[in-house]
Amino acid sequence: MRPPPGPESLDRRPPDADRDGSPRRSTSQILLLLLSIEKVVQHLFVTFAFAVDLGDIRASVVIDHTTLMIVGFVVGLLFAVSARLQVRNERRGYRLLLYLALFDFVGEFVAQGTLAIEIVFSIIVATIILLTLFLNRKTLL
Repeated sequence: MRPPPGPESLDRRPPDADRDGSPRRSTSQILLLLLSIEKVVQHLFVTFAFAVDLGDIRASVVIDHTTLMIVGFVVGLLFAVSARLQVRNERRGYRLLLYLALFDFVGEFVAQGTLAIEIVFSIIVATIILLTLFLNRKTLL
């Protein structure tokens, strides 16, 4: 005769789940979520900076500042959408993050109007996002 089932056999959660049944997040997923939130804050702050010409920021770009404000605001909202999808553990959130990081990376060159750009924090974060997604492409994308 078999012994009665113990509490571990009644647990229907996958072995890699937290107590509430939600899947555990990898270090890469947590890093990407935090960087996505940073990108939301950064894009909203830069949009504000262009609006009030904080630190004479308008003089540092080649493209019309109004266009950059609109595009920056929309990209910031899309980073927020990506973060929300990442919280829900949906692959399309990571795909959206990939496209936004690529756009952000290229956009920095376009905004400054040269290949010899100043390396700013924005491009460093975009590079970290791209590298993290590349290294985890089989599980996240």
